[in-house]
Amino acid sequence: MVCAKQVRKWENIRLRSELERRAESQASAVRTQVELYKEGLYSLRNLIHYPPKPSYEAFSQVASNIYHRLPGLQVLEWVPVVRGPERESFESATRSEGMSGFRISDAKSKTNLVAAASRPVYWPVQYAFPLKGNERALGYDLQLGPSAPMLKRIAEKAELGTSGGLVLVQDDERQLAMILALPVYSGPALTPPGREALQRLRGFVQIIFRVDDAFETALGNIFPTGLNSVIVDETAPDAPSIIHQHRSRNSPKELPFPSVEEIKANRAYDLPLLIGTRSTRIYFQPTETWLRNERNYSMAITVVSGLLLTILITA
Repeated sequence: MVCAKQVRKWENIRLRSELERRAESQASAVRTQVELYKEGLYSLRNLIHYPPKPSYEAFSQVASNIYHRLPGLQVLEWVPVVRGPERESFESATRSEGMSGFRISDAKSKTNLVAAASRPVYWPVQYAFPLKGNERALGYDLQLGPSAPMLKRIAEKAELGTSGGLVLVQDDERQLAMILALPVYSGPALTPPGREALQRLRGFVQIIFRVDDAFETALGNIFPTGLNSVIVDETAPDAPSIIHQHRSRNSPKELPFPSVEEIKANRAYDLPLLIGTRSTRIYFQPTETWLRNERNYSMAITVVSGLLLTILITA
């Protein structure tokens, strides 16, 4: 009896260890995806930083290389700081680069962009790659957009920033996207001292990815399967939100995903998952198929182990 209990204890340890191993594989895949996006963003920042004035041709060449190397990206953007008196000449110069009809705009509604009101400073999206499908974002003044607080914070601190899940102005469907952004400054220093940061701010480079496309690309290639997982943004602890749900290939498609509260109450395992600067966690739940297979495997191991122990005791 003692031996059988010991065997079951070993099997529980083995089951837990396998669950943790598979969970870490999933978390590592997402972390790797985000790190690749960050590396691409730094490359884009370096392109913009050193020339006195970027051109769309140079921007699109570097952005194209990043875009086609990294799956799951929606768009790469350059967002300069434009002073009020420079607005007319800036709009005219941008149109001359092939973006006819370009103007600095505000979002009157989700689908209606209008000419921006007069302001001392604008943060418009000047360049976007790929352009197709992202035309509506051109000229949009991010000072009035949902990512404005994040951009202001990273401009002051000269650091990388990450938005929460949001719906893009160029998207007609409600697909969550996330933004990774870096400020760009004038002068030789990539990150000037804090007091000089806002004075030297030239603009921002951004990499934007649709959350489902990016994370499912990472998680969908994980093998073996067996775990459903949910990524929860916990940066705002009073209102955590689900930003992605991954269903294992051996999980029934009709099975509904749980709420945040149910996830936290019934989770089998969870790991921290820093996405840029946002505090997120990935919660895991083994599928019934995986648990059933593991129990059958454990039963076989128990029988074999019992026989071996009996032989050893007899010997």
